[in-house]
Amino acid sequence: MNSTKKKAVVKEEPMGFFQLLTLWFRNGLLWYAVISLLWLVAGSATGVGDKYLAARSFLMILPFGLCMSAAGMLFSSKKLQRWLRLLGHYVITIVAFLLFILLPNQNDAAPFKGSFVLVLIVLLTAIYWLLFLLVHIFKTKIKKLFEE
Repeated sequence: MNSTKKKAVVKEEPMGFFQLLTLWFRNGLLWYAVISLLWLVAGSATGVGDKYLAARSFLMILPFGLCMSAAGMLFSSKKLQRWLRLLGHYVITIVAFLLFILLPNQNDAAPFKGSFVLVLIVLLTAIYWLLFLLVHIFKTKIKKLFEE
């Protein structure tokens, strides 16, 4: 017996500019709160001290959080092809990490060398794609479980 299930099609209303702006800013502030808390806990646990808990570190977390929010909104958009959304999310994530987290927190006496930044980009890329692969595997397994 062949049973076909029809899914209800729910048409979503497009969000207005101010709704998108509010969503972007709210999610950015959520990223800021979580990363700041993790930054404080990691700094306290490791005893690193004032270098990593400086005010400029916290100020740079906000634009990083806003970039992460924009990357998440881009990735969840249905207007672009999946590969383009993934590529955009990847580029925004890596560039935001380098510009707002890594480079502002370097030691002034010994700035990062180009080779270190290159190795770090390769490492971050490997971590990004590994996490993407794990999330993709779990999402497909969960989707198959709910379809049965």
